[in-house]
Amino acid sequence: MTTNPPEQLLDLIQSHRVTAVIYVAARLGLAELLRDGPRTVEELASRTHADRDALARLLVALSTVGICSRVGEGRYLLNELGVGLDGAAERSVKSWIIFEGSMLIRRWEGLLDSIMSGKTAAQLQAVDDNFDLMARTPEHVRMFNEAMTDLTRLVTHDLLQAYDFGTISHLMDVGGGSGELM
Repeated sequence: MTTNPPEQLLDLIQSHRVTAVIYVAARLGLAELLRDGPRTVEELASRTHADRDALARLLVALSTVGICSRVGEGRYLLNELGVGLDGAAERSVKSWIIFEGSMLIRRWEGLLDSIMSGKTAAQLQAVDDNFDLMARTPEHVRMFNEAMTDLTRLVTHDLLQAYDFGTISHLMDVGGGSGELM
């Protein structure tokens, strides 16, 4: 990591690229394909139906950010950081990155309009709020609920350790989505 302010600023400006690379890895299911050990670019391209050369470039980018490592000639291994992209992992964030890459990143495109008008992204589309906007597409609702489940699973253990629920006889989770926390 650089301590040179212009280079730090450039890293921040280009950080959306990291999100995009991780999003594509999640959509392709690369973590699931690498969970049992290293695979070649050819194997991964065949399993994902991706272009071999383009996938090789993606894997280089994923290696650069620590998701996987190149081991040997054209073989890649999932790193500890990349395990979180495996949908079956205990602390998976795969649904969150798919939500981020599919929906949230697009909401930020209108930030200048929101700042200039004082309206939210939903209001700029003549909808009262983001939940109403999301509700127009059932796939978006499913994606949101899966993403919230991922985030809930990340904090549940710490929440249970921090609070004594033993004295509570009734507990209600209002607005709890799929009810994962309960």
